[in-house]
Amino acid sequence: MRLLGRMALAAAFAVLIVSGARADIVIAVAGPMSGSDAAVGEQMRRGAEMVVNDINAKAALTARSSSSSSATTPATRSRR
Repeated sequence: MRLLGRMALAAAFAVLIVSGARADIVIAVAGPMSGSDAAVGEQMRRGAEMVVNDINAKAALTARSSSSSSATTPATRSRR
């Protein structure tokens, strides 16, 4: 069950990373959110939130670094 959940979560985030979309994206986490296994569902929800926060932080860093690097020009090699 955990492996299947992790695989589904990884696939969802791979789509997010590849698409490069800037719109709000809704992510669902399927798991036991009530009953005797609610603790497992809570861990899955928290894990999904952590991954989303990590992706958002990396996107913010990438946006900052790309805007600052666009002002520089690449070095060119001189021919001898």
